[in-house]
Amino acid sequence: MVQLANGSKLHIGRAGTVKADFESVTRGASTIFNLSTAGFKIGDTVMIQNASNSLLEGAVGLVSAGGSNGLTVLGIDTSDTDDYASDEVIMGTVLRVDSYAALPLTSEIAVSGGDATSASIQFIQENKARSFNTGSSASVVTLTMAQDELSAIIKTLKAITKTQENVVYRVYNPRARSGVGEYRYMPATAFFNDIPQMSNNNVETNTLVFTLQNSPLMLGKDQVDGLVSGS
Repeated sequence: MVQLANGSKLHIGRAGTVKADFESVTRGASTIFNLSTAGFKIGDTVMIQNASNSLLEGAVGLVSAGGSNGLTVLGIDTSDTDDYASDEVIMGTVLRVDSYAALPLTSEIAVSGGDATSASIQFIQENKARSFNTGSSASVVTLTMAQDELSAIIKTLKAITKTQENVVYRVYNPRARSGVGEYRYMPATAFFNDIPQMSNNNVETNTLVFTLQNSPLMLGKDQVDGLVSGS
């Protein structure tokens, strides 16, 4: 079904002071991180840092349960034993995103990268080279935003550009999923260009570039609301 982007809400989230180290996980479609749950609650957005398995580094998910066994995180899947060997000890840190801040008015969101990468080889016995898919290039999301130096978020955008810390770029499209609504969580580093782009009879704009550090997480609004209401 065709869906429009009109009315979507754009936010950015930073990790706060609440974090906990883990020295093991219980593998599954929703991973359980074995750690102290103090400071975390159901519905929190969390990011993974300093992961011993690089596939987890920068991953984002939502806390769906907590207890003596640790945090269960929706959206972080460690069930594939090719990626997460059954005898592998997985360690790292879970960080909580404290809050989200709205981004300035945005006229365009462009996506680049994510394309297949390949390698080619020419065998002596053949006249034609062969190509093999090797993976994909990094995905980059570029926002064109109305320039407003007095906006409170500008200080944050400059700070995360300087630190190059992992953040969460969150999009909520209320028209997606046949009107149910969809949240999209993208772990990324950001670069804010604070020099306004200017042209006659046009609004001055800045660009904000997100370079994704792990796979995006897509959840229906009903799934997200279910976590919060069930906490």
